[in-house]
Amino acid sequence: MKKNIYSIFTAILLLGAVNNNAKAQVVEEGTMIFDVYYGFPNLYTSVLKAEYTNDNPGSEYLNVDIGGIGPLGFRFEYLITDKIGFGVDMNYTNTSVTWNENINGDTYDYSVKVPRLRVMGKFNFHFAKSDKFDAYTAFAAGYGSFKLTTETNDPNYIFTNLENPIPVSIRFALGARYFFTDNLGANLEFGILGGALINVGLSYKI
Repeated sequence: MKKNIYSIFTAILLLGAVNNNAKAQVVEEGTMIFDVYYGFPNLYTSVLKAEYTNDNPGSEYLNVDIGGIGPLGFRFEYLITDKIGFGVDMNYTNTSVTWNENINGDTYDYSVKVPRLRVMGKFNFHFAKSDKFDAYTAFAAGYGSFKLTTETNDPNYIFTNLENPIPVSIRFALGARYFFTDNLGANLEFGILGGALINVGLSYKI
């Protein structure tokens, strides 16, 4: 997986190097860009699936239902120069699991929810552009919430609710956009640190 990501990184860099000398630039000073995107994998969904779908000695998980959404996000960027842009990146992720357990002849219901919200200021450096293609490196930092909550009707259950004590989130990423028309395009971003490993979506610029 990592080798494939590095290969895509290299392809983006080479494509940018080839097209960087083009006269027409898809984004420039004063351009505003709106991105909507969906990311994967959902780390918390993967962890809960591994925990509650495997056989665990001493416990039986019945009627397990695992669901998740996101990361689902929105980005806005304003270019203050042809190469430097500032903006905001907001995304939401949620994972939930419900199950039953039969303990000494009694059946109890359990549910775990893990919502996460990030709202970060973002800095982009656009290192390669053509009339349709735009590649950039990104750094974002800001608010990041995490909370794990458990609900059950089991009177003997020991609750394990968790919450991050310092609600801070950061992200380093490599991204690219390709515009099919003057205003509409697709976006792809790889997370080097923080957030989803990959997110894809649509871009609109004015």
